[in-house]
Amino acid sequence: MILETFINGIEVLDKTEIKEPTVIGGIIALVVFVLLVIVWLKIDDESLFCGFVSVFVALLVFFAIQKPTGEYKYKVTIDDTVSLTEFTEKYEITDQEGKIYTIRLKESE
Repeated sequence: MILETFINGIEVLDKTEIKEPTVIGGIIALVVFVLLVIVWLKIDDESLFCGFVSVFVALLVFFAIQKPTGEYKYKVTIDDTVSLTEFTEKYEITDQEGKIYTIRLKESE
């Protein structure tokens, strides 16, 4: 496990593991979707609601079956004393909400 060290002046508010969808998750989601559509067609219900439910359940399955990447994203605040050059050498900003930045550590070369 890598111990993250941050530049002085960066306050970590939240740490979230980055996950990515798997191929098997996509295949299972597709199978679930097709099976749900077949079931609803068999009961003669062609409503739009059934289609939405099928898509929703398939998406739930797809996103539930994910594998961890071992990388993390952090929500942080950055003090004015932090050097922009030093910061951009170590971190990548992926999002910003006001004064809260979402960052991830850059890959070591």
